[in-house]
Amino acid sequence: MKKNLRLLLALLPLLLLAGCSRNVEEKALALVLGSGEKAEGTFTGTLEGLDRTGSGLFRSSDGWTFEGEIRQGVLVSGEGTGVPLAVEAAGETLEGAYTGGLEEGLPQGEGTFQAAAAGEASGTFDSGRLLAGEVAGLTVSLEYQDTVYRGVYTGEVADGTLQGEGRFSGISENGWKLEYAGGWDGGVPGGRGELSAEHLVIEWEGELRAGYYEGQTRDGVPSGQGAFQGLNGENVPAEYTGAWREGRMHGAGVLTFQADNYFTRTGTFTEGWFTPTFLEALETWGSYEPEFTLSPELKEFLLQYPWIWDEDNENLDYEGSEFRTEIQPGLYAGTYMTQPEEYAGGVWMRLTSYRIVEARTGIYFDNGIELTQITAVDSGYRQCWRFLVPERMEDLPRAARLDAYVVPLGLSTYTNTLGEEVPCAVALVGDIQVRGWQK
Repeated sequence: MKKNLRLLLALLPLLLLAGCSRNVEEKALALVLGSGEKAEGTFTGTLEGLDRTGSGLFRSSDGWTFEGEIRQGVLVSGEGTGVPLAVEAAGETLEGAYTGGLEEGLPQGEGTFQAAAAGEASGTFDSGRLLAGEVAGLTVSLEYQDTVYRGVYTGEVADGTLQGEGRFSGISENGWKLEYAGGWDGGVPGGRGELSAEHLVIEWEGELRAGYYEGQTRDGVPSGQGAFQGLNGENVPAEYTGAWREGRMHGAGVLTFQADNYFTRTGTFTEGWFTPTFLEALETWGSYEPEFTLSPELKEFLLQYPWIWDEDNENLDYEGSEFRTEIQPGLYAGTYMTQPEEYAGGVWMRLTSYRIVEARTGIYFDNGIELTQITAVDSGYRQCWRFLVPERMEDLPRAARLDAYVVPLGLSTYTNTLGEEVPCAVALVGDIQVRGWQK
């Protein structure tokens, strides 16, 4: 009996202490973080009994602090400064230091996070996940056109993912570089932006082609103004600069090729195809053979006669041609060839009895524009003219004579059968007849 009484008296202070609150100052204490890791430090505040439950300020031996509630030695809720934690930001789980509100040992509410590797995040956290805010220099992954790029993102985050405005710069496993700045939606480019990609797949003339793209985008695909370098369907290097829509060349643009037998295509593109107006077709033709350039004044002049290249119009009514009243009196072929600059603004003239040297006809553009090019010389073989007819004229007899009402477009050259390069004028035909030939 006496022995039990003595034991009870010895335990009585501890039992009374276990049920009481007490204030402590810089008491050595070990806490458990939300991640499960233990931290050694000192605690100043109030403790309940002996189970390390209470509230106060904890200073870790590593230098970070926490002020708030602890329960049975576990960090619960309060405010932390530089607390070593893992957070989820922009789809990545990151180790680093957190400053801000905590609940159940995890970031909750407003806070900032400094990643151990690189980058930082700030905003609203929920159960250790950055729900909304901003990140800077954070390493993330981006899947774009079935390729994963690893790189650095700086910008806005919402709903736990890349959302809003931001900038990304990364590289794929096979070394393709990609940079994007603009809108984001659900972790991928969304809305308007600017893209530079070494490997971008576009639709070109009905086929998927990969190449380098730099320019504007909408929802992650080329839209607006941009430049593309890649190979066409015949593996010829090409470059396009101009308008885009939904990942295809669409609008005004220029397409050039690194091959002598391809002409530069300048004009209107539609859903990945070159669909020029006839005036644009003439300009494009002038970049190849024969070479010529249309002045702004000449373009304005030609636009007065749009029916010349109408699909339903035939350019074969020489005898009844409406252009016979348009010709400039006293203007002859020789005069034009010696003074072409005098007529650069556009003029109608009549050429007669020219002998065909060669002719070719066909569809030269994606929208079906037909063109016949006839090379012919005068009876004395002194003058060479190339007639561009907005018409399909097949099986033209060689050496046949032709007469035409034309608008001269400029001077070019022609290589004759002797291999000599001689001056040759280029003309757009309004109406023509080839003697002894019928369509």
